[in-house]
Amino acid sequence: DDGWNEGKFYMLEEDSDGDVVVEHGDDHRKVYISDSDDALSAADIAALAGLSPNQITAGWLANNPEYGGDEDMALKPGIGMDLWNEITGNGAENSNWLLFERGYEYEESALDNILDRNTHGESELHPVYVGAWGEGARPVLNAKLDMWKDDYSNIVFQGVEFSDGGLVI
Repeated sequence: DDGWNEGKFYMLEEDSDGDVVVEHGDDHRKVYISDSDDALSAADIAALAGLSPNQITAGWLANNPEYGGDEDMALKPGIGMDLWNEITGNGAENSNWLLFERGYEYEESALDNILDRNTHGESELHPVYVGAWGEGARPVLNAKLDMWKDDYSNIVFQGVEFSDGGLVI
């Protein structure tokens, strides 16, 4: 009763499917992850970059944004999550996007932590985003989402399924 006419609410834009349109802010990077045979492993990246596989670390990937930065350069889950945890979390505000290819199931052993402790989006309008890309069924993350014990803010999950649910305290 107190909301609309007093201007205390803001409605976010929705797309044709009724999903909220999420926009990125200033500190933004996308990380595409796929379990397809075409996704890049550390060995694949090393061959492309002319390096040895042990040189392909999360820090190296953070400084080479072309790897994992679009659908054609999607990363295998293990190395992709290493990059994600390198660039997101630890209290730094950002609007990074973690995008899983539709039609695949992702095993907990490869996912590590979906969100590092103390993850913060830039703002309510420019959150950290975990979602999906491509065609097919929602990606299934065979893991439990745990967000407790530390501070989290401005995070959106959209279009992914957690097989073991979540704990948010």
